[in-house]
Amino acid sequence: MTRKQRILFLLVAVTLLVPAERVSAIGITPSAVVFDFEPGLNRTVTYKLISAKDADLYVKGDLKDYVKLSHTTLKCPCSYTHFTAELALPEELERPGLYDTRVGAVERSPSGGGGIGAKAAIEALLWVKVPYPGRYAVIVSFIADNVKVGEPVHFSIKIESQGLENITGTLRLEIFDSDGNKVATLFSQEKFIETKKSVSIELVWKTEGVKEGIYTAKVAFDYAEKKPATASKDFRVGDILIKIVDILNNETIEGGIAKFVIRAESFWNSMIRDVYATLLVTKNGKTVGQSKSSNVDVEAWSMESIKLFWDTEDTESGTYNATITVHYHNKTVEKIIETKITPKMEISYIILIIAITILAISIAVLMLYYKYKHKKRSKG
Repeated sequence: MTRKQRILFLLVAVTLLVPAERVSAIGITPSAVVFDFEPGLNRTVTYKLISAKDADLYVKGDLKDYVKLSHTTLKCPCSYTHFTAELALPEELERPGLYDTRVGAVERSPSGGGGIGAKAAIEALLWVKVPYPGRYAVIVSFIADNVKVGEPVHFSIKIESQGLENITGTLRLEIFDSDGNKVATLFSQEKFIETKKSVSIELVWKTEGVKEGIYTAKVAFDYAEKKPATASKDFRVGDILIKIVDILNNETIEGGIAKFVIRAESFWNSMIRDVYATLLVTKNGKTVGQSKSSNVDVEAWSMESIKLFWDTEDTESGTYNATITVHYHNKTVEKIIETKITPKMEISYIILIIAITILAISIAVLMLYYKYKHKKRSKG
């Protein structure tokens, strides 16, 4: 049996071990429901389930003891079969904040079923938010754009009042460079937020004359409490850039290890981590070899050498195309060069010629030396 036949046999055998009904999907809607706490709150949520198999339903999380399901099992296959979850809260919950509860469904394995497979499962969020005493602000989202130099950076901050009292406050946004130096401060107008409500604040920073780099924006919403609501976000001005300056590669003896040294230069103002290179060797459009380097960190505005190795065993002598790709920060840069594998006999022949040439030169020098010495003696 050939290698290809053995592989095909294994694939067929594995396929037979996995029954068709094992391939399934499961879904639930709504995927998330959020309630604000009220003493004795009673609410019923209607869910729709889609499943290719019978499914077991369950509840887990902070308030699982206060949730009652209409079903614990559903007969399937089903398409948007309904079931309900009744939430009956007590008169009081001890701690303020978010209570995370999940309503889930997991497909049932058929009794006595064999084969290989994994159970599909899905969960929906059922959250309850208990307000904090007094005033309490939370920054629930913070968005900062990555821009080119000269373009304005737009910041979007959403603040939510999660206390029992309304809030009035001002947002302060400070911008720091990669060395920790503060380069700008922005303020919003005073904002009023009702309890259990939220507001969005938009701020803009102009980047004319600003250097390229990674910056950090830190926001603080001051609302007459000891601790303001805070958050931070990194953003980029300019574009991270690495260039391939040069690739060093000598001829490789047939069956040997080909070495490539990629000289990569960073044009970024801070360290770029986990940079690596890949090699793809082709001839007439056919792939004959691949390789990957180790990861390296490239310092700001510096040159780094990345080494790649390719084992040419079982590869015929000749000239090949080598595509070198440097990967960094979800970006790539590549360069194509030619690499040559030289036959062993050709290398040996060249070495022999060089050795003979050196020997001949040495003999000629010695003959001239003795001839000169003989003439000198004759004159004496």
